Amino acid sequence: MNRIKWKCSACKTKRKAAPSATTSPTFPMGSPLNVDTEALTKYMDSKFANLSQQWRDDLNSAILEVSRTFRNDISALENRMSTWEERVAQVESAAVMSSSTLPSNYIEENASLRHELETLRNRLDHFDQASRNCNVEIQNVPESKGENLMQLSFALSNILNVELKDSDIKTVHRVAPGVPAGRPKNIILQLTTRRKRDDFIAAARVRGTLSVDQLLGGSAAVSGVTNNNRFYVNEHLTLKNKILFSKVRQLAKEKGYKYVWVKNLCMFVRKTDEAKAIQVRSNDDLAKLV
Repeated sequence: MNRIKWKCSACKTKRKAAPSATTSPTFPMGSPLNVDTEALTKYMDSKFANLSQQWRDDLNSAILEVSRTFRNDISALENRMSTWEERVAQVESAAVMSSSTLPSNYIEENASLRHELETLRNRLDHFDQASRNCNVEIQNVPESKGENLMQLSFALSNILNVELKDSDIKTVHRVAPGVPAGRPKNIILQLTTRRKRDDFIAAARVRGTLSVDQLLGGSAAVSGVTNNNRFYVNEHLTLKNKILFSKVRQLAKEKGYKYVWVKNLCMFVRKTDEAKAIQVRSNDDLAKLV
């Protein structure tokens, strides 16, 4: 049975308080964030520039370390070669003084020293050649007073359609040819990577004939050299290998070989399109050209 609950008059008249209304925050129309895109772009560009410079510095440091190692190895080999040359000279002197009574072990030691000396010379030349892996040699470009070889390098890259940036160039300078030939000093373009060197060499071979007029635009006026002369872009060989390559070309011409070329600092010949290529590493390999 339901009972009627008693309430006092105050309770009867008491009303529940209406819930207070809460006001939601309002946001302005548009983006809730006010980003300065120009400042952000400048900040990101600065970060990328710093990273790029750091990578370039690290690469140059690595190249310098490798070059320093090559120089140390070459210096050590030169010292050993000097020592062996002195010993060979002593043995030869003793042989001249007493050729009739020269012990057999002296003859054997002389032959052994000569063989080791030749081995050291070959190793030294190998290190010398390896240190030129990133170099491009440009031949027969007229010299002019106050010339800018950096600009000339960029002009060459435009002719060959090879991308080249300041950071790709380690150094560029002229050197006198090992064998005087009455021609301008060769230009040595030293790049930071071997891949970029390969791009230049490959593009030059595809291009074929390259004229000084294309490169200098008629700005050179050098006695004995005209702008119609060809110039050449090649791998940078040591003097020893240049002399060997000259012999290879002459002999290949006499024997009727169709192709003679250098690739990755190695010399090759091929007699016909179907024939197998022959690699020439030393004067002894010239006997292979028959």
